[in-house]
Amino acid sequence: MKTEDRIKQLLVDLHRELDRSDHVDEETVKLVRSLDEDIHRLMDPNTETDTVDSIPVLATSLEARFAVKHPIAESLVRDIIEALGRMGI
Repeated sequence: MKTEDRIKQLLVDLHRELDRSDHVDEETVKLVRSLDEDIHRLMDPNTETDTVDSIPVLATSLEARFAVKHPIAESLVRDIIEALGRMGI
């Protein structure tokens, strides 16, 4: 599986995991949506984006938010960060 496809699947899995949880605040949901949108813009060859530097920062912030209450989501975000790193981001 290509790294881009793996990241997209991880994002789907992350959304699915958060949908199952009753304990995710609205701010975190908004941050996850923002990360998802930024990554999809980054992967779209027809879109110029200046969010490349902010993506790892946002992902790391989400990983920290999930550390205690959402270990599965934390693991998914960590996998996204690692995949982005393999892409040079």
